[in-house]
Amino acid sequence: ISLEHTKYLGTDIESVTGEKCGIIKPGRPVVAAGMEEQAIDVVRRVARERGCPLIEVSEAVNVSAASVGLKGQKVKVETGATSYGALTLPLLGRHQLGNLATAVAAIEALDEAAGISVPEDAVKKGVGAVSWPGRFQVLKESPPMILDGAHNPGGAAVLADTLKQLFKRKPIGLVFGMCDDKDIRSYLKPFGKLVKRMWAVPLKTARSLSVTAVASAGGAMGWTVSEATVSEALGEAETWAKQENGAVCIAGSLFLVGEVLEIWRNRT
Repeated sequence: ISLEHTKYLGTDIESVTGEKCGIIKPGRPVVAAGMEEQAIDVVRRVARERGCPLIEVSEAVNVSAASVGLKGQKVKVETGATSYGALTLPLLGRHQLGNLATAVAAIEALDEAAGISVPEDAVKKGVGAVSWPGRFQVLKESPPMILDGAHNPGGAAVLADTLKQLFKRKPIGLVFGMCDDKDIRSYLKPFGKLVKRMWAVPLKTARSLSVTAVASAGGAMGWTVSEATVSEALGEAETWAKQENGAVCIAGSLFLVGEVLEIWRNRT
């Protein structure tokens, strides 16, 4: 949970968390993971008030990665009740280990709360078959072209961490567009020296931040910036990555993810 949609959810983490806790139903188990302390404190309070057993994933499930590559991660999953052994997780990023742990915790909570048992083999097959378009989706391996729907500062920090993990010293070219109700400066900050080149693009929505404003924010980061259509940016970024032995990241909005996937389907 991070600051987003502040016009509707509130201007601090506690307020945003309180709104999202609307999903918590009286007496039903709550599985929570990956939150700042002020957020989990709100979840604990709401769960207590509504008589809900709370499972904090960090205490219930351990997931560790043995190897990582563009095709996925080899991971080991263990809980107090079960050792699932070695699994293949197609999703990339350290944060996906936390997401996997959360899913496993929810599966085991479902069994305990409702008597719905998911066989161990089904968990392994399900993990191996998972697909999440637009979440560090590898469009192309050479040069690497990554599509990600991260659209708030928290998501940007996770995306930047995953780019560092996978591409180490490769320069990153960023194809970027954003909605006008987002905090663009806080979003771009985690990319720091990772990004060397940026293409500012418009989104197919009335909420799109102007290309000029996007380009200005990228320039303020010290990056070389161009304004382009999404289609032009993809072509130019791919060429740049080949020449510079770099990688391309396309991010900033789910509107952008949808447009890029449509372009990519027509292209291939």
